[in-house]
Amino acid sequence: MVLTMMANVAEFETRWLTERTKEVLAAAKARGVCLWGFREGAAEKASELKQKAIAETDGLCGVLEPMVRAGLSYGAMADARAVVGKFSSTGRRPLAPPQIGRILQRFGLSGKFLVSDQAWVAA
Repeated sequence: MVLTMMANVAEFETRWLTERTKEVLAAAKARGVCLWGFREGAAEKASELKQKAIAETDGLCGVLEPMVRAGLSYGAMADARAVVGKFSSTGRRPLAPPQIGRILQRFGLSGKFLVSDQAWVAA
């Protein structure tokens, strides 16, 4: 009996919360509030951030190529960049090994370097 009563209360609260949410959303829509979807300036900001990231990765080719030639793993390259204080384009955290791999693919450096004859062979 207690469980039945608790289930009834929970069902009532669920319906009440759903109705209240619908009322609040309708009121916000009537006021002209944009709740989700397109935001003014979001596309421009995303484009700017993308261009900044591309510009920063273009400067990495000269830094990462010797590391690739030395046979360092993506993790070792990421650690080396973190030690010297080089972070991601947001500036908040170091590059992760998969990010290093994607950058190397972008430059066409994601192959295997054969140390014996100093020739670069794409994988």
